[in-house]
Amino acid sequence: MSALSGDPSRRACRTSCSGWLRLIWAGVLLGLLGGQLPAAAAESSPAARAAYASAAALQNREAWDLAAEEWQSLLADHPDDPLAAKARYYLGICQLKLGDWPAAEKILARVAAGTADGDTLTAARWELARGRFRAAQAAGTPQAFAAAAASLSNFLTQHPEHPEADSAQHLLGEATWQAGKREEAIAVWKRFRKQHPQSQRLPEVLYALGVGLVELDRPAEAVAVFTEFAAEFTDHPLAADVAIWRADGLVAADRSAEAAAVLTPLAANEGPRQLAALGRLADLRWQANDWPAAAAAYQRLAAAETDQTRAAEALLSAGQALAKAGQAEQAVASLTPLLETGTAAALEAAHLVATWQLQAGRPAEALAAIDRCLAKRPQQAPAGSLASLALDRADALWALPDRRAEVITAYEAVVADHPDSP
Repeated sequence: MSALSGDPSRRACRTSCSGWLRLIWAGVLLGLLGGQLPAAAAESSPAARAAYASAAALQNREAWDLAAEEWQSLLADHPDDPLAAKARYYLGICQLKLGDWPAAEKILARVAAGTADGDTLTAARWELARGRFRAAQAAGTPQAFAAAAASLSNFLTQHPEHPEADSAQHLLGEATWQAGKREEAIAVWKRFRKQHPQSQRLPEVLYALGVGLVELDRPAEAVAVFTEFAAEFTDHPLAADVAIWRADGLVAADRSAEAAAVLTPLAANEGPRQLAALGRLADLRWQANDWPAAAAAYQRLAAAETDQTRAAEALLSAGQALAKAGQAEQAVASLTPLLETGTAAALEAAHLVATWQLQAGRPAEALAAIDRCLAKRPQQAPAGSLASLALDRADALWALPDRRAEVITAYEAVVADHPDSP
């Protein structure tokens, strides 16, 4: 399965925590806003209530370090007070905001396993589960993702109707995949489709499911998922990536004509995946022996490509396709701009141009093309390409009566400089 152009890896971790995975602090602090004490305060001591109010005021002002100190003082002075459980929870939130995940994890785990009120238990379990997922992303180890998956699974078992259940299941699928349990991850994402058909996370889950199926070598199933995505989420930021994956799956399923139909509109419009679409479309045309269409696609790719080496390779392919279409003159015209680019493709282009010029009885033009290329040859030029060009040059000299005196020296140089060349 071919990878997206320019992407070293299209998998890595498909779930981004920047944004929706951040803590939703307004909701977290509802018990603090407005200066209202929780119901447990009715049985609390006056000193504990005062300490709670002081810590809450600091946390409402996002003075996380000062608030953490106040919560710690409250817990040290009133460890068994009815307000202690909620104080521990808010201390954990402060530690999260201060970037101290180990401390936050420890205290949130204590709250989640304790006897706090229902709302506090639920909130602590959710923060613990997604906090462990975020920690797993930072660690990048299967073991860390397995721990995150266990917490997310427990959260969903305990709170299946939670407002963030869809987000939890989304993360559970990714954590399970990264933990190495790929078939289980596929099952999680499939359940998501049935249980949360209206979720805003559905496009991301369909994308993850489709990519997962591709990586498990199940292209037909992947194509079905990507087709569903394409039908429902045409304007989603992932739509172009999905089109590329869908086309790759269609090719793997021997449905090249459908793949070309998917790629054509993507290749026609500027965008982040235009180059990937153009390259795939050109390759499909080549494989179908549709040489004029392949040449046109490669020429468009060369014009759109900003990397000189890749642009040169595309232009070389365009010239080769034109030659296969029986359009040698057009091929020469297409390849000539390559000669002085100093790329490996330029050496191959010079060889082809020289060959066609010699066949057409134009040795002077062949020699000129070779000399233009060699004048700017790359420092790390492939030995085989240089040998071919040296031989082409000797052949061109032989075809020029006024330069035949140079031929023996030229052929001797080929042997001397390229002794291992066949």
